[in-house]
Amino acid sequence: MKEIILVRHGQTEWNRVERFRGRRDIDLNDRGRGQARLVARRLSEQYKVSVVYASPLKRTFETAGQIARMTGAELTVENDLIDLNFGEVEGLAPAEVEEKYPGVYHSWLERPQEVAFPGGESLADVRQRVTRVLRAVAELEREGAAVLVSHRVPCKLAVCIAIGIDNSHFWQIEQENGGISLLAPWDDRFTVRFVNDTCHLW
Repeated sequence: MKEIILVRHGQTEWNRVERFRGRRDIDLNDRGRGQARLVARRLSEQYKVSVVYASPLKRTFETAGQIARMTGAELTVENDLIDLNFGEVEGLAPAEVEEKYPGVYHSWLERPQEVAFPGGESLADVRQRVTRVLRAVAELEREGAAVLVSHRVPCKLAVCIAIGIDNSHFWQIEQENGGISLLAPWDDRFTVRFVNDTCHLW
């Protein structure tokens, strides 16, 4: 591929009120559906998109569906793009996590690379599967761009992988709902052209 475009899905209610989402299958809200249309329009106008890969959850698949329709690209489910499994904290607000599992939320903010959520995954687990996806997509013999529609954690880790930095830098990278980041495969590495561009949303 010439380019890999990372897209974080549009907003859900659990993004708006800040609950741990993970594998919970939550629909986009009205704002999120609008964001999906706007990102799809931008990609259709600026890039030759040949394939769209999406996490299997509804919020990503709906966002990806808009992109596929506007660009005319084929849409494929990629299970390795699914969000981090937050295990027993899924559905909880940050304050509820801190009350039920003291220290876990604080560690998540301060030392995310060390956290494995009770009954869930660590950043290292997600990084391993995101690395597989990036390598496989980079090796595709196609012209144009591949779009990967995923979640905050996989998108941020994809940028860490591309830059060559470890998971301790997780919070130094932003990826907002509807934001896009652009990677260009370069031999066995990547060039990062931009991160978390949201100009199409305003």
